[in-house]
Amino acid sequence: MNIKSMVTSGVSLPQIKNYLHRFAIWWAKTTVLWSYEELLKCFIKSCWDSRLGAFATSLLNQSAKVLRNGSSADLAVCIA
Repeated sequence: MNIKSMVTSGVSLPQIKNYLHRFAIWWAKTTVLWSYEELLKCFIKSCWDSRLGAFATSLLNQSAKVLRNGSSADLAVCIA
């Protein structure tokens, strides 16, 4: 299921944010070409829904905070 279909299906916004976070972590782990932060930045640039863009921005900000103050392993639990 992609994020656009989650929105149109009425999935709750916190569930969508959680999915986006988990998807970005999974994708970043499966490729050397993209980092978690790069994926979120691309999503933000291409996002058609301002609420979802705000979620991605929030995740990006949380990621920067975690990486400044902790380890990248802490990123996996960085869901608000």
